[in-house]
Formats: sequence, C-alpha cells, structure tokens
Amino acid sequence: MIEPLAARLRALAVSDVALVAGGMLSALPLAAAPYVVNGRQSCLLDEFTVSSAPSARLLAHARQNLNIDPGEGRSLLAVGNPLPLPEGFEPLEGAEAEVKEIAVRFGGRVVSLCGLQATYANVTSGLPGATHLHFACHGVFASANPLFSSLVLAGGEPLTLGSVLFEVDVRGVRLVVLSACETAVVDLENLPEEAVGFPSGFLQAGVAGVVATLWPVDDVATRRLMSRFYEFLFQRDASGDPAPMRPAMALRQAQRSLRSRDPIDWAGFVFHGAS
Repeated sequence: MIEPLAARLRALAVSDVALVAGGMLSALPLAAAPYVVNGRQSCLLDEFTVSSAPSARLLAHARQNLNIDPGEGRSLLAVGNPLPLPEGFEPLEGAEAEVKEIAVRFGGRVVSLCGLQATYANVTSGLPGATHLHFACHGVFASANPLFSSLVLAGGEPLTLGSVLFEVDVRGVRLVVLSACETAVVDLENLPEEAVGFPSGFLQAGVAGVVATLWPVDDVATRRLMSRFYEFLFQRDASGDPAPMRPAMALRQAQRSLRSRDPIDWAGFVFHGAS
C-alpha cells in the first residue's frame, strides 16, 4: 500500500506529507513500512518528513494552534519517573536522566518534576506558560473507555485523557512529547474512523503537535531517541531558516540516526499534528 503512495509523492516532488489514516490504519507505523526503491529497501521516513493526524479536521485545528502566541521564548514542563508507583509498575530508571538532559536545552525556563514531585497537583500548577510538555513515565490505554487512558503520576495518580480534554488548560502549548508506553494506542476492536487517544485529545485541547508511542518502548532506547530528538529540535533546519527545526523533521532525523541500533523502538514513535 505504501509503495505506490511513495511513488506518487516522489513524482509530485513533495518533501512533507501528513498521513490522515482512518480506522485500523491509524494504529500502524505507516511511516516505517518498508518498500523497495531502485533495488534498495526504504520507507517514507527515508524520503519525506512525515506527520500523522486522526482526521483532517484535527490537522486543520492543529495548524490553527500554531498561530497562538506562546509568549516569551520556549519553556518546559517535564515529568520523569514519578514515584511511588502502583503495584505492577516498575520504576523507569532512565526517565529522570532523560528529563535532566532535555532540561538543559531550555535554559532557565524549566519546571522539572521527578520522583515524589511528579504529582497531579504539581503538574497542573506547572502548566501555565509552558510551551513544551515532556512526560517520561508510564502510560496506560483504557480500551473499555479511552477517556480513562492515563499517564501514571506519583502515587499512581492518573492524568487522564478526560482531564486533558475537560479540566486542564493546554492551549498555546507548541509540543507535547509522551515518552511513555502506549500513548498513541487506540481501540482496535471498536475503532471509529477518527481514533480516540492521547494525540487526538491533546490536539483537540489546543496543542499544535504531539509525539507519542504506538507500543511499549524500551527505557534505554527511548532515552537515546529523546536526546537526539531535542538535539535536532533546536538546530536550524536544512533550509537555513533561523527558527528551530520543526518537530516532525527533528523526530525523523532522530529516528534515522538510531534505526540501525534500535530497529523496533524507533518505529514506534509518531508525530501527530502540525509541524
């Protein structure tokens, strides 16, 4: 399916593509699907900067969100390895180090919440003014009711998809990175055309772009990918534009740089929204 699509995009000489995949296709890492070009294996990420969206409506909404004035510069709210965790969850030893590595790229405009500090109250109070949100924690997909899908905070407190949609204010946030398991998972048995999950929830709530995962990801590999992602994110892109590199392009660069070492984990990260 992807090979003729890539051929058509190549013929049109485009550099960026937004995939709006309905139904069960939204649960697949389409940008990493292999095909052959001139006798060599390739994928969409080798040829194009790829973003995804649950629907054309939400893609248009995300593009509108890009026009919201973020205020003075960039600022980060980061959550890493919340503790204590409920029974059945293991600490993410690399998550706190991941947050520290990322925080240095934001200068002094950082709220870093790790371990016991990563409570629901601290997260919600730290949201105002943040342009970037980074969650390095466990995520849970609730197939029976997607609105109860959650990011697991300190003490097992959940930041649910319902909270994102109806309680907390994330309008004006440029980018949310969900460096957690199953944050882009959707219900494969009762899947509507427009999938309900954290990416669609954050886009609907006013965020311009979301990086999320399709399946459980390795803690160490995720830390490496995130470090590379933020390294690229604040570089100038190839066009020479003085603005930071677009998130979809930064994720693509990070994935391509690590794919030979972590062939499974790099493919599980997807950028959703307006790049």
